[in-house]
Parts: sequence; C-alpha cells; structure tokens
Amino acid sequence: MENSPVRYAAEMKEGSTESPGKSRIGLCLDCHHVRRIESAKGSTFYRCAVSESDPKFAKYPRLPVLVCSGFKPKA
Repeated sequence: MENSPVRYAAEMKEGSTESPGKSRIGLCLDCHHVRRIESAKGSTFYRCAVSESDPKFAKYPRLPVLVCSGFKPKA
C-alpha cells in the first residue's frame, strides 16, 4: 500500500477546545501553501498549491487535514 501524503479525520468530535476554523479545516488553515477560494455563491474552498508540482496532493483536499507531508507553517 502506497503511503498517502495527506490524512483525514475519520470522525469529528463536538466540543473541541480548538478554534472552530482549526477543527473544521485542520493543518491547511496555517499552511503556507493554502489558497483560500471564495465562490460567487459564498462557498469557501481551500486549494493546495503543492498539487501544482506534485500529483500526490489533492488540488482541493478533503477537510480537515490532520497530517500532511507538504505542510509548511505560515511565516
């Protein structure tokens, strides 16, 4: 089985001590490579810029992302 560069939560728990955005989005919220996209209808998507150069990464990863080999903290 090939190692996946991204891991997702199997289940979200209510009452988390983390901020709501962090629990819904995961690592992408604090990643240098994320591009926040807002649609004309008001939906928000998080695009991974690493996907442009590495096909192992999803362009729009399923959230929340809990572990990611491409994660780079924002400066």
